[in-house]
This record gives sequence, structure tokens and C-alpha cells, in this order.
Amino acid sequence: MKIIQVTDTHVGRPGQILHGIDPRARLEACVADINAHHADAALCLVTGDLVNEGSAEEYANLAPVLRLLKVPCRVMTGNHDQRDNLRAAFPDTPVDANGFLHGEVEVPGGRLLILDTLRAGHPSGELCADRLRWLEAALAGCRTAAETAYIAMHHPPVAIGIEYLDPIALSDAANFWRVVAPHRERIRMILFGHAHRPVSGVSHGIAFAGCPSTVHQVALRLGPQPQPHLRYNHEPPCYAVMEVTEGGCVIHQQRYTENWNLVA
Repeated sequence: MKIIQVTDTHVGRPGQILHGIDPRARLEACVADINAHHADAALCLVTGDLVNEGSAEEYANLAPVLRLLKVPCRVMTGNHDQRDNLRAAFPDTPVDANGFLHGEVEVPGGRLLILDTLRAGHPSGELCADRLRWLEAALAGCRTAAETAYIAMHHPPVAIGIEYLDPIALSDAANFWRVVAPHRERIRMILFGHAHRPVSGVSHGIAFAGCPSTVHQVALRLGPQPQPHLRYNHEPPCYAVMEVTEGGCVIHQQRYTENWNLVA
């Protein structure tokens, strides 16, 4: 099963430029590349920060672009999103009894769990008691002991070493790990956005991977900084291609704005 991850699209109002880039044009190029090379994918997962300010006008600017995708699309919340406006634009987005935009997708050998980490009015994310109970029930509800799980969320549940970014990651990460740690042997991968960087590693025995934005990227400035504020740059945008099998997964990150003509 092939799953595409697109993240942090930050589409604004029609014609709006963000950090010197047209977010809608970048997303249009991304969709065109996916359609050209990965139309066989089972799902395209857009892992949050769909728009820049959460307005209905921005979602109206975004939705026609995502409708061009030749593969099914599932959108998720990020800290720049607004739940009601998101659901108005994408009414098929699942919602739980508490109003959170959680969901599940079957994958080979298991399921992909989609989490809503939006903390309204804050750049950092959260998983409140209701959301943690949903996650715990979803993990406990695996049909067999051998069933695997993948988790997708906007905010990283780990510190990645960038001084400004780490404080605005998942604010209650310890509670998240308390819930998932007992299932570490069955959780194959945690996917996230928010970091605007290609980043991967292992925490609590579970692999994780973040994907670059389709717009601007966060500069790689590790450790303490004399002026610890977020610095952006124009590193190439990417989307991720994850091949899932019953034995695990492989993730490729695809740049799509350069000219990658075959030479041999």
C-alpha cells in the first residue's frame, strides 16, 4: 500500500505570498507531481497547517487544488487550522463524539491512526484526556496481537533539537508516550508535520519521521542560539511516499520543483 504525505501547505487567500512563495502554486505543483508519478497511491494524507490563518476564504482557496488529486485525500488539523472551517470545506473528514478530527485507515497488517493535536489559539499541540482515551481505545482495539499500527499527527511528540521549534511541539508528550509505550512492539511508525524539515529517528523504541513543507522550511540550527527565534529558508519542498507492507514500511521524500530528467 502506498501512502503519500503532504504537510504544512499554508495556503492563504487568493494571490497571497508567504515568505516570498506562493503557497497555492507550490501545492498545485505538488499535486501535479503526485498525479504524474504516484496515481496508484491508496491515500494522500495532508498532515496539518492546511491554511495559514484558518479562515473560510483560505479553505475555499485550498479545496479546489486538493480535488485535483487522482488519489483519495484525508486532511488533518495543525495549529494554523480551524476545525469548523476545515470541516465545512472537507465535510467527509471524520469527527469523534467530542468534536475531534480523529480517524482510522486500514493498511496491510494493521491500521493507520490519525490524531487531532490542535490546541486552539496556541502554536503547540496537545492531546487532552478525551483524545488520549480515543488513542488508547484504538490501540487496545487491535483485532489481533500481531496487528500493527501507524500513527499520524501534526505536532512532533519528540524534541528534535531546534531551540525555537521544540517548545511548540506536542506540549504533553509524556502522556502520549505513556499511552503508546505499552504498544511499542506493534507501532511501526509515527508520522508528523510542523517541523518543516526532513527529520527521522527513534524514541521509546518507536520510529518517527517528519516531512518538509510544500512552502518554506525551518533552517537547521541545532543547539542553543544567541537569538532563539524561528528562521526559515527556501530549501526545496518535498512530499513523502510511504510504502507499507505487512513487514513494515519504507519512506521516500520526493523533491518536486527541480527538473529531474533521467540521464541514463
